[in-house]
Amino acid sequence: MSSTSYKLRPGDVVEVRPWAEIQSTLDDNGMSEDLAFMPEMLKHCGRRFVVSKRIAGDYGGPFDGARVVRDVVLLRDVRCDGSGHDACKKACVLCWKQTWLNKVGPNAGRSPQPVVDEVPTTFPYQQADGRYPCQYDAPVIVGTSVRRPPALTEDATRRIHRMSLEEYARLQEAFGEKVVCVGGHWWRQVRPCFFRPVLPFEEFVASSREFPLSAWLGGAQHVVPCGQQANSTMSFLMFRDGGDYSIDSLRSKPRRQVRCAAERFAVRPITDCPAFKEHAFPVYREFHQRTQYHYLAERSEREHFDKWADAIFQHQSSLVLGAYREPQLCAVSIAHAIEDTLIYSTVFATSEALRDHVSSLLLHTVRSKASEDGGIARVYAGMPKTSEAHGIDDFLIRRGCQVVTKPAYTWLNPATKLVLRGFLPTHYARIRGEPSALIGVDAEGDSGDDANDTQGGMS
Repeated sequence: MSSTSYKLRPGDVVEVRPWAEIQSTLDDNGMSEDLAFMPEMLKHCGRRFVVSKRIAGDYGGPFDGARVVRDVVLLRDVRCDGSGHDACKKACVLCWKQTWLNKVGPNAGRSPQPVVDEVPTTFPYQQADGRYPCQYDAPVIVGTSVRRPPALTEDATRRIHRMSLEEYARLQEAFGEKVVCVGGHWWRQVRPCFFRPVLPFEEFVASSREFPLSAWLGGAQHVVPCGQQANSTMSFLMFRDGGDYSIDSLRSKPRRQVRCAAERFAVRPITDCPAFKEHAFPVYREFHQRTQYHYLAERSEREHFDKWADAIFQHQSSLVLGAYREPQLCAVSIAHAIEDTLIYSTVFATSEALRDHVSSLLLHTVRSKASEDGGIARVYAGMPKTSEAHGIDDFLIRRGCQVVTKPAYTWLNPATKLVLRGFLPTHYARIRGEPSALIGVDAEGDSGDDANDTQGGMS
């Protein structure tokens, strides 16, 4: 149990306590309330980070959705490097007990460098078999019983590569987005001089907000933790069964569509950039001609498409899947994993493939991979679309997607607010998330790269 009265929240700046202080909180097995402190965490002692998430009891990570957990947080861009576990490459999110962290006040000076002498050269909590404890294979406590998570199959251990938030922001920048880092938070411009976080569902404490400079001419909006200052809402399309999905959870019609499409298409990863450029461009060109999709429409030109492809394949964390009706590529989906969330960002397909339900098959494949990963708690599919494009939402909701609404803080320049209220009241209502405009969030406000097709086959 934490010895402090406060609760760390997303956006708080913390400093990892010295090793000697952390060691005093650990039992003989190197654990605090059954959460292991691992050797990979030692190098972070004395460093400062931003809290990205506070873990509740339903977190789909080392606690297996049933573990009683208290005072545990995730830190932004802090992952396990596997150095203490046989060079493991899974890059799991590290979980931190609040007792291992000190909250840093807003007026604190620069982050100090760790005191190297305080970090031991050997980690004392080695198990009898020579291994160190791992946060992801500790017992799961359910009431008074103790059980271990089921053993992972060989395929399930092939986890989806993760991006850090900064890597994802840089990727969006390479896609042509305007992104800005202010006060440790990454923002994306979704309208001229109007910003939202690069991860739109990321929670910031309103009282500690620092906006991009140009936002003061327009505005900014972000989710806040429950109970914090809020004056609006933001809604998101989420599959919340990241670790529990199976095809049997679908309704009968979508289930039939997946199985039908599986007989017609083979879905496999695309890892070669030149091959992607050659075979995916005609598919994207047909998609754009059919839909006149306006978001970054320049990709329908070969030069811009190739630059987009180069940015995608620069990061091995991009999960690129192709659906083939041998030997022809007929559809593509692209997703990115950040911490415990998989962002399902892009789907485009030929008209013929859509009629054969390739969108259902690709979505099923992505959700299956998220489930097999073991560390993905949710799949984010963007923000609700305008009435002209809400067919995407209908397609997703019929397959188990939920509209999740969260409290938000919206700041608008007084002149901008006056113009919106007087001349664009519908748009003003959409920004505030008013119930009458729930499906009215513009497509530019989605996950940042949403090319989901809205026509033909999305049923």
